[in-house]
Amino acid sequence: MKNVSVMNYNYQRYPLEYFLDSMNRLNVEAIELWAAEPHLYVEDLPASRLAQIRREIVSRGLKVICFTPEQCAYPVNIAARDERLRNRSISYFKKSLEVAAELESPLLLVVPGSGFYNEPKEEGFKRSAESLRILGEEAEKYGIHIVMETRSKYGTNLVNTRADLRKLVDEVNSPFVDPMLDTVPMFTEGEDVRAWLDDFGDRLRHVHFCDGDGKGGSNMAVGDGVFPMQQYWELLNREYNGYLTLELVVNRYYLEPEQEVQKCLDRLRAMQ
Repeated sequence: MKNVSVMNYNYQRYPLEYFLDSMNRLNVEAIELWAAEPHLYVEDLPASRLAQIRREIVSRGLKVICFTPEQCAYPVNIAARDERLRNRSISYFKKSLEVAAELESPLLLVVPGSGFYNEPKEEGFKRSAESLRILGEEAEKYGIHIVMETRSKYGTNLVNTRADLRKLVDEVNSPFVDPMLDTVPMFTEGEDVRAWLDDFGDRLRHVHFCDGDGKGGSNMAVGDGVFPMQQYWELLNREYNGYLTLELVVNRYYLEPEQEVQKCLDRLRAMQ
């Protein structure tokens, strides 16, 4: 359980400080910080507010294990054909690296972006890889690792499978750009944890540990979906040393976020 972290996504109807207090109440020490309003947004974050956020985290004995700026919709897309949008997206992640460093996060999550669905996949893929090479060089300055996950076909046309992600990290060829696993797109593509561990080994640097409906829907609480979570839990605990983040993104989890996280934690403890 020490390797379980919690993301603040489903706390977005509450202040950031409420989320931090909730982690103390739930005896969670590690957090993955989703960066968007009303909690924090890197494009509109005064140094004074960032310093305050850092104090709030440290004063509660918490640590940020991954910094995840909002990026799954316009106006952020590192694979965009429009050079202006692509450059703005790269700048956004450079700022995110600065914030991650201030919060002492070892990881920054970056999604691969998307090309147009009526253009050859290779064109968007090439733009994504080039953007990641630039960001990898920047990440090295801070000693922060960028982690990349697959997404469903609804989120991107570039990196949907383990093979796509393998191709991307190999093409970027940076020791600071690594693969991570999200169990929802993994399951949707008919893949399993065993294959991911065999393929990436120690280079697998982060995991979003989520249940799902098996149809490509949003990340669900452990036990609310159809995934073999017990099997995933046992395998990852044996062979993976990083953190497992509970990322709950279904709308109904916004109402009583602490209750939903407590439910996940109780179910994980029952699996031990």
